[in-house]
Amino acid sequence: MAELRRAFRQTGMADRLVTRAGGYLLVAGPEDVDAARFDQLAAQGRALLAAGHAVGAAGCLQEALGLWRGPPLADAGDWDWARAEAAGLREAQLAAVECPPAGPAGLWAGG
Repeated sequence: MAELRRAFRQTGMADRLVTRAGGYLLVAGPEDVDAARFDQLAAQGRALLAAGHAVGAAGCLQEALGLWRGPPLADAGDWDWARAEAAGLREAQLAAVECPPAGPAGLWAGG
């Protein structure tokens, strides 16, 4: 734990690791969590699409999908909460993939 604290201090983020009764708390905002950033970008893409801005929508959706690195929570173990959360994340990913114009027949396919 000392090495982790040192690493946070060296990067100017000492306030991100907080000691609490019974353990530690890693402080992270929505901009620090890929799933939250994905949700934000996907929602922005859908809003742009609804407003008729297909090119901007495709850019947001592509950026959102670019955050994915393999299956969600692949190394979280076989916990009930992880399975449920992973299923929701997969659904959100699929919705973004299928959202015109980001899908295969849309702008990222050159359409």
